[in-house]
Amino acid sequence: MNKFSLYLLFLFFYVEICTCENNSKDATFSDNELEKIGGSAGDIITSSSRLPYSENNHPPNTNISGDILRGLKNIPPPTVELKEKTLIDPDIICERDYNLPCPDDYNYIGDIHEPDDEICAPSSTYDGPCIGEELNVKHMSAKTKESWSKKCQAFWPCRKCVRNFTSFCPEKWNKIEGTIRSCKPSMLYTGPCNFQMNFSGYNIRMLEEWSLKCDAWWMCDHVNLLGDCPDSDVPITAAATRWRLKKNYQ
Repeated sequence: MNKFSLYLLFLFFYVEICTCENNSKDATFSDNELEKIGGSAGDIITSSSRLPYSENNHPPNTNISGDILRGLKNIPPPTVELKEKTLIDPDIICERDYNLPCPDDYNYIGDIHEPDDEICAPSSTYDGPCIGEELNVKHMSAKTKESWSKKCQAFWPCRKCVRNFTSFCPEKWNKIEGTIRSCKPSMLYTGPCNFQMNFSGYNIRMLEEWSLKCDAWWMCDHVNLLGDCPDSDVPITAAATRWRLKKNYQ
């Protein structure tokens, strides 16, 4: 409300007072009361003149939308929890070599019952839940051997070889055409990572860690014959030579 409006309001009250004074002699105001009314009106006009003026009748220096946007900028992004840990099987420490006849802590005793049997018997070092039980590995698939290993806590030895990580995809995975290095699992893959993967930017260490989590392996480039060899860094020592002679690796 500006000064002119307040002045008109004051005149309106003043005219009303005068009209009431003429119409009712019993309702007259004393000089003291009129002085108080005038003083109050003057105070209103003075207070109004000291208020900041804005054409849009908004408080000055107020940017509501800007304040909201600044507040939104300070809100942290939502935390995305990856479920990658659920893919890690504690029994997967390597690719198992199911071409070997028996798991660790089992001895191959062959066809002691039937001519075509391929029997593995627990050794004295085995202390798992299947003590005393023979294992006939004939016609056992790799998946069946894997299930039996988890049940009896006896695992086949790790496959010893140097991986060819320059291959586009791991074994049992298919290349996705038109991509830099994306792969998807085939029908032969039975591991836990049944989804598309983009390996671009992965180094060898990252590929090795992913293989352990997903039980998917790159093809062997060559067999690591020195994996069990003593002094493999210096293969001409006496211990290494005796090991090679025993294994017929000369």
